Amino acid sequence: PLISVYIVLISVSLLLFIFGVIQCLFLFGGATLPEGVSYSTYARTGFFQLCAASVLVFCLTAVCMTFTKQAQAKQARFLRILYTWLNASNILLLVSSFCRMVLYEQAYQYTQLRLYVQFFILLLGAILVLTILKIWRQKFPLAKCVCFAILISLMALSYFNVDGFIARENSRNMPAALEEDSDGMPEDPMGYLYSLSADALPG
Repeated sequence: PLISVYIVLISVSLLLFIFGVIQCLFLFGGATLPEGVSYSTYARTGFFQLCAASVLVFCLTAVCMTFTKQAQAKQARFLRILYTWLNASNILLLVSSFCRMVLYEQAYQYTQLRLYVQFFILLLGAILVLTILKIWRQKFPLAKCVCFAILISLMALSYFNVDGFIARENSRNMPAALEEDSDGMPEDPMGYLYSLSADALPG
């Protein structure tokens, strides 16, 4: 059974790692988007790929750790290395997805949905780090820490003042017109600012 676990973990980890490296090289190498691909499609595709990969990593880690509790010391250490590699590869995908959203915002400005997506990516990153700690410290209270991380994220999001940030940043670089986008940005950029809450007034 351990051989099967090794094969699955190594295969998935290698696949995620290669995919993450390619994405990061593409993003940080100054490359432009492929012809015919919009920023909207590029960002959304990356986000849903990230969600699917994260679910796969969490489930695979949990299942394998459950069925390999009786592994011997050397085997257990090698398994922990594989689990860590698997989760670290997923962090590369987080970096790629976050950078995609930055490119999207640079082209089409900020909206509430785009910022919420970035907060969610950061939360996933924190959960992955906590998962790695759990891998190496069996007594680490993962469930409690994940709940704590979610609460901190919600509090940070409340104090961040999303609408104020959108109004301030979008006003600094206001284009004359913007193509309508499916996540709520109107053709007239000022129209979107007027739809925000009173928190946006200072901006």
